[in-house]
Amino acid sequence: LADAVGALALPGRAGDAAGAVSGVAGLVVATYTGALLSDTAVPLWNRARRTLPFNGLGRIAADTKTIVQTHCSESDWQHGYVLDRHGRSDTESLADFGLMQRHTVLAHGNFLSDGDMATIKRQGAGIAHCPLSNYYFSNAVFPLRRALDAGLPIGLGTDISGGHSPSIID
Repeated sequence: LADAVGALALPGRAGDAAGAVSGVAGLVVATYTGALLSDTAVPLWNRARRTLPFNGLGRIAADTKTIVQTHCSESDWQHGYVLDRHGRSDTESLADFGLMQRHTVLAHGNFLSDGDMATIKRQGAGIAHCPLSNYYFSNAVFPLRRALDAGLPIGLGTDISGGHSPSIID
């Protein structure tokens, strides 16, 4: 979904962000209704130049109860880039976009503050801890004890691009 919105909203492409969001909303509703599998929005928002498509994705995800899965505070670079560019953390931005909700799974979360953890808990989101990817790329260790003490739901993820195998066991 995010790729569809982003592709339609990029400069030089036909359409605009509002039109892209509207088109994606129709696509989600058409495919979600009666489907055995649910759609998943995967916004790679933190590198985006514009925020309008992501506000629209938040509304679509809430209206259709679409699962949102995205990276959040994965590496020191990503975390710092979002703070510099948006003046707030990944978590705060995702909440402002409406993308932090009960159907949200955040991958990584290595640089979450106590305030970020409180937001995640309040919104009912969860974290997919990807230990192998974090080991290879994040220059950090996920604060598991702090997250559990904060009452966050934590699961294991693989993030295949960050490892040699899609298996959690390998």
